[in-house]
Amino acid sequence: MAACTDSFLLPCRNSLPRIYHTEAGASRAVAKSCIMKQEVPVTYKGPLPRGKKAVIFDIDGTLCDSFKLAFSATNQVLTNNNYQPIDEEQYHYGSRFTTPERLATHVGLSPIDGEKFKEVGSLLGREFDQLYIGLVDETTAGFYPGVHELVASIPAHVKIGALTNAACEYAEAVLRANGVRERFEVVHGADDVPAPKPKPDGLLLCCHELGVEPGDAVYIGDSPSDGRAARSAGCSSIAVTWGANKASSLIASFDTLVILPLSMCCC
Repeated sequence: MAACTDSFLLPCRNSLPRIYHTEAGASRAVAKSCIMKQEVPVTYKGPLPRGKKAVIFDIDGTLCDSFKLAFSATNQVLTNNNYQPIDEEQYHYGSRFTTPERLATHVGLSPIDGEKFKEVGSLLGREFDQLYIGLVDETTAGFYPGVHELVASIPAHVKIGALTNAACEYAEAVLRANGVRERFEVVHGADDVPAPKPKPDGLLLCCHELGVEPGDAVYIGDSPSDGRAARSAGCSSIAVTWGANKASSLIASFDTLVILPLSMCCC
């Protein structure tokens, strides 16, 4: 944090302020406005928490920008099964759920529909995964600018993992396509953990396999469910504001919010 020359406090709903650090020349009012509107200030710094033994990343909206791929594949699956296509707002809302839950929600079902919700979601989810995973490459699911540098900046003694509410095979494909799979010691998806986010099970499994206590790990994500999972697991949490959710919807669920990948680089 020594590189930061100015900071301001943004109150949270639970009265625990987060500190956003900006370099000289970016006023507090401008920085606060940028965060709440999801605009990017010219300069910003605030590296990853010191002393952590592991960093665990979400995938979509955090590491990679797969929106166009996922949105297109979603509507293809829906229309293939005689459902109405969705708009971007509906897609972003659904991104907080697992793939089967998201697709069942898109066709108008909810958990109160019981087995139908599960059956339709599973059917559509399998079709989506088959289509989606096969289309992953560096163009369709490339990392956001600055993410390669962020991953490369994490010291070698700090372990790295990934946890997504999409399929594990999809996460593996994204990391391979972006040339960083070998740096990730564990990778899990909603289909291979006891319970998906916001339940803490996936993060607890990642920490166990990485050989660290939850309190020694930080989870980085772009959805309220990511922050709630981290809190339940006992991990620190960082929200990124370049994903599917606005900063104003994240601030109550996370310890810290950041604006740019490079602002977290351990350099």
